[in-house]
Amino acid sequence: MFDNDDITGIDVRPARRLIRLTRDFLCEVSVDGLSMEGRTVNLNEQGLAVALPEPLFANLDSAAVSFTAGDGSLFRVTGRVVRQHQSEIGEVIVGIQLADLSIDNTRALIEKCAPDSPFHMESGPFRYPQAGGLREWIRTLAGQPSISPSERRRIPRLPIHTACAVLAGGETTHKGLTHDLSYMGLSVLFPDFDPGQLWGAMLHIKFVKLKALPIGIDYRGSDALVRFQVDHIEEGKGRWQDLHYSYWRHLS
Repeated sequence: MFDNDDITGIDVRPARRLIRLTRDFLCEVSVDGLSMEGRTVNLNEQGLAVALPEPLFANLDSAAVSFTAGDGSLFRVTGRVVRQHQSEIGEVIVGIQLADLSIDNTRALIEKCAPDSPFHMESGPFRYPQAGGLREWIRTLAGQPSISPSERRRIPRLPIHTACAVLAGGETTHKGLTHDLSYMGLSVLFPDFDPGQLWGAMLHIKFVKLKALPIGIDYRGSDALVRFQVDHIEEGKGRWQDLHYSYWRHLS
C-alpha cells in the first residue's frame, strides 16, 4: 500500500548510528506547500518519527518540522521524508531524516530531550537505572515494532481504479485502467498492450497530466501491467493531491 523510491523494492537503509529517544512533543510538519500538526514518536539530532493524522501526499525531498523550544520560542529543523506507514491505531508514522542542522537547532533538540533522560547525574559518577528498567528502556529505544519491507514506503499506494490515457504528440496512444496510485508512482493495466511510445509520453488521469517514466512491465497474456514513476506533474497538482486524500479519507 505504500510506495518506495527504490525501484527494486528492497529496503537497504543503513543501520541507525544514534539511539533515538522516545519523546512525545507537539510539532508541525510542512512539505511541498502542505502543513500538518502531529506529535513526535522518537527523535535524535539525525532523524525523527512523527505521528500524523494523514499521510503526506507530496514531494518529500524537502520537509520542515517546527517545535516549541524550552524558552517558548519556535525553532525549525529540515530534512527529507524517508518512509511512512500506518500504525495499529490509524495514525501515520512518518520517518524524517534530518540534514544540515545549525548548532542552535541541534542544541534545541538536545535540550528538548534532556529533561527526561534515563541517566541521572548526581554528586558522584552517573548511575544507570535499575537493571529491569534499563532493559525496558533499551527495548523502547529500539524503535517501533519491526515493519515488513512491503510497508517501508515513502508515500501511500492506494488501490484506485480509474481511466488512464497515454498521450504522445497530442494524440492518445494507449488507454488503460489504473491498478494503484501513489503521489510519485502508479501502475496501469493496458489491454492488448503495445510497448511502443511510452518513453517521453504523458499520462492523463482525471484532469491531471503527468510526465512519467515506465520502470517495469508485468505481462498478463495480451494485457500488461505497467509501473510508472512520476517525473513531473504537468497539470493539476492540486487535483492530484485531492484525489489521494479523498480516497484515503474514504478508506479511513
